[in-house]
Amino acid sequence: VPLHLAVNMASGPARNCLRAHVNLGSLAPRSRFGLHVWGPVAASATEWDKPLEPAGVDWYGPYFDIELAESPPEAPSGPALGLLLHCGEDKRSSLEVASPAEVPAAGSEL
Repeated sequence: VPLHLAVNMASGPARNCLRAHVNLGSLAPRSRFGLHVWGPVAASATEWDKPLEPAGVDWYGPYFDIELAESPPEAPSGPALGLLLHCGEDKRSSLEVASPAEVPAAGSEL
């Protein structure tokens, strides 16, 4: 399942946030997928059994708004940001960003 990231797009969230779009294809109508979030670039991590719920749905599919930390460390010991789309143990897509500098800038896409 592709995970498409966009940061502070014009139609996106107003706060300092990363928007992750997901295209679930035929799973979309019945999906209960959430986004597991970790790393110091995120304002807060999610618990495995309480993933981030979609903030909404658009023409592409569900999207998740991940609030970013005000001042993340420059050299974290692990991934700066990790995202994993899952429904329980059904894991569909993941992304790890190695350093805060690699997190997309406002208005860009990855």
